Amino acid sequence: MTSASLISDSLRSYDPQDLWSTRLRRRGYQNWRLLQSQVDLYYFWEKRWFFIALAIGAGMLFMPQPDGLSREGLIVLTMSVVAIILFVT
Repeated sequence: MTSASLISDSLRSYDPQDLWSTRLRRRGYQNWRLLQSQVDLYYFWEKRWFFIALAIGAGMLFMPQPDGLSREGLIVLTMSVVAIILFVT
């Protein structure tokens, strides 16, 4: 009796109508869980001010250049702001 139910359960578990998208979603979720277990998000949370300083620096470099300030002056100003953020935090 138990072997018959085991056989019927195993036959029911294989569904030929299973869409490829369902299998892909399942595989994608498994890969996401694997990546999530290997990446330590706490490290990025500890270094958040570094990433914020980089974003501010990139934003300052790509903003329009003020009148009377050369490109080199803008670079020095950006480096100073980023250094102050990193020293303070």
